[in-house]
Amino acid sequence: MAVKSKPLVVQDFDSFTKKEKLEYLKNLYGVEETKDVLQFMVEVARGIKRSYADDGEITYKDVMNFLGAFSLLSGAIKGLGHVPTELLDEITEEERAEMLGVIVQSGVLPEQAGEVLEDALEILELTKRFIINHFISPAL
Repeated sequence: MAVKSKPLVVQDFDSFTKKEKLEYLKNLYGVEETKDVLQFMVEVARGIKRSYADDGEITYKDVMNFLGAFSLLSGAIKGLGHVPTELLDEITEEERAEMLGVIVQSGVLPEQAGEVLEDALEILELTKRFIINHFISPAL
């Protein structure tokens, strides 16, 4: 995961006011890995929708409905660990537009993309909390 390039010499950071430092750090990370995971999530959901449309079930016969998701799985897994960091900072309008674009390109109607994005981000947040609380917690 790359930190967004910002026109800043590191030594200048110390001379910033607290407000300037917070503004700089507000959007330090992009959403490249998040976009890959979103695309994967949409493809899985589309596979489920196609499978249910056939006979109301998901069985081994529906494997073809998930080929798009399978092709994206490697990239989604590779970047999944970076998603929580990318979502720590504020999502800019530009980043939101990029994520909406990925969702629309994946076959979601533009008028539904905003709701899909919000739901997907909520799922990612819950997944992060689940993993941290139950598998990374010092109590384990």
